[in-house]
Amino acid sequence: MTSPFLKAFLLSSFLFIVGIVIGILVSNSKIIHLNDLMAQVKTDIDNTELQFLILDSMHSNKTCMYLMNSASKVGLETYEMGKQVEGYEKSKSISLSDFNQLKMKYTSLLIRTWLYIEKIRTTCEGNYSTVLYFFGSKTCPNCGNQGMVLTFLKEKLNENLLVYAIDGDLDLAPVEVLKDTFTVNKYPTLIINGEKYEGFFDSKELTEILCSDNKNLSICNVS
Repeated sequence: MTSPFLKAFLLSSFLFIVGIVIGILVSNSKIIHLNDLMAQVKTDIDNTELQFLILDSMHSNKTCMYLMNSASKVGLETYEMGKQVEGYEKSKSISLSDFNQLKMKYTSLLIRTWLYIEKIRTTCEGNYSTVLYFFGSKTCPNCGNQGMVLTFLKEKLNENLLVYAIDGDLDLAPVEVLKDTFTVNKYPTLIINGEKYEGFFDSKELTEILCSDNKNLSICNVS
């Protein structure tokens, strides 16, 4: 006759193993989903660059119209992708090693997206603003507050404000190149439409900076 204690032990062991298997499956599902999102953004950028080459070679006057539509789509995709990465980091729902690999891939794609969006903004005089936000994941007392301010303004401006958050402590060559290019020595540092701003800026200060460069934004001249 099987002991009740043995039955309980076997049942708890079974449930433990099932829990591990489910956890692995959920983690893998999230990794696959995020990889799919990143692949979609990369494909959209590749397609738009090809559109640009075609239209430019034919001296089309519709080049900027196509590019601006693409910029809006890629901006929204990148924003959604960033929210998922942040959610995975907070929930710790995937392993640290898997998350670090994803973060490296995501950051590289984010930088490429920012370069692409900036090119469209300057070439086509786009009616949107870009913010390259350097934060420190190790020591940066004001970075959390700065992120909240940027999120607040992003929700107000939607596709007219494109924010790209870069972990300056990440050991990634493109990050180092950007930091050297803009001489980023402290966090937070914001690159707003190509201009550098060091330190923390509240919503009022950031609104003034954004509106000084683009008075057509909906947050400007609000009584």
